Amino acid sequence: MLNDRCEFGQFPDLIGHNDRVKSVVFSSDGTKIASGSDDQTIRIWDVLTGKELLKLDGHTESVYTLALSSDEKRILSCDV
Repeated sequence: MLNDRCEFGQFPDLIGHNDRVKSVVFSSDGTKIASGSDDQTIRIWDVLTGKELLKLDGHTESVYTLALSSDEKRILSCDV
């Protein structure tokens, strides 16, 4: 569940990707978001602050799909 401070319409801007975002996945507690983009990166964000916590490079194409492992320690990504 999202924190009371992050209600509809009060979501912080997530600034970092320089192309379209294709995939988004929330952590089970709703405190983090992973996003995959046409800029070939995955970024991890803090939901409440909008701060980028981690940038993952390595894809050679757009990142289309993201999934978190059940323990949320790993992220699976797929490009085209």
